[in-house]
Amino acid sequence: MRPVFLNLSEVLRVHCDQLQRYGGASGVRDIGLLQSTVTMPAMGFGGRCLHQDLFEMATLSATIHSSTGTSAAD
Repeated sequence: MRPVFLNLSEVLRVHCDQLQRYGGASGVRDIGLLQSTVTMPAMGFGGRCLHQDLFEMATLSATIHSSTGTSAAD
């Protein structure tokens, strides 16, 4: 079963919803970083995902995020 990935507009809608519900600073500081973060888990080649499973997708995304020390929404 192939996973379903959120696109950038869906992520931005979720972000806006969470801001309305819980508050916080609005806007996105680095839309390019957010776009990269959103699309990375869905990357593939030859019709196949580059990652073996959902755990690997999530782990790689978290590792890259923490190693850069940045957040697109700060």
